[in-house]
Amino acid sequence: MLSAQDVEKEIRRRWAEAQSEGTSHVDIRAGDVHSKLGGENRVPQVCQVMHRLKDTEDTVIDGPESGLSTRLTIRYILPRGSRNRAELATLPETPLADDAPLPKAPDVVSRGLVHDAYGKAIMRGAAGDAFLDGGAVCSVRFGDDAAGGRIDGVVGNRIAVEVESRTPKQIRGAVLDLIFHPYPCKLLLIIAGHQNNARQAANQCRYILAERVGPENFQVVLLTGNGRERRVAEDVALVQQALQALGWSSGATSETR
Repeated sequence: MLSAQDVEKEIRRRWAEAQSEGTSHVDIRAGDVHSKLGGENRVPQVCQVMHRLKDTEDTVIDGPESGLSTRLTIRYILPRGSRNRAELATLPETPLADDAPLPKAPDVVSRGLVHDAYGKAIMRGAAGDAFLDGGAVCSVRFGDDAAGGRIDGVVGNRIAVEVESRTPKQIRGAVLDLIFHPYPCKLLLIIAGHQNNARQAANQCRYILAERVGPENFQVVLLTGNGRERRVAEDVALVQQALQALGWSSGATSETR
């Protein structure tokens, strides 16, 4: 069972990863942590742990007023324990299901998490350890706006990745994150989840990307499965083909990926 300490360990891992890269802060999103740990309808509890670990200098930069959503994003200042701040104690090993009762996440959010987790699992199946879904490499800057944004992951040091199962309008917004991410190649995975016509959404995104990115530098993949109806073999093969089209191969070194 997913525990509070599991969540804390993952957050501390992301702190350490970002700190090793010399950054002054790291933005952590509840939905990313939940998906990484394979949680099942535990978003409110993940948010609870994130808030417990928040210090006075840390900032909530996204999320609803309730603070209990996949959108919850906290900017944690690094290094931890700096500026005369005491390091927070490790949380007790308490199953999240036994934490204080919290409102359940809306069903639509839960379904979205299942689809997103499936998409990231497909990415790991296609790219292995070369797919990273956390840390500073996923950050997107929009001018001097301190909040910025995040993408769902990267492959190597050239390919930015977004996994989307939301409405066409929301997917088109995610394309902007891809375009503004500094990596030259863009990979968008679309999962038939909350769209009436996922194929049409995919074609719209291809059109948008073609206006801003060279045709050899982007791929839009409409997966055949989703979080409820998994088609892992077929979808891994589709993503591997897209990665190869973008110049990545499983035998490439990190410098050439």
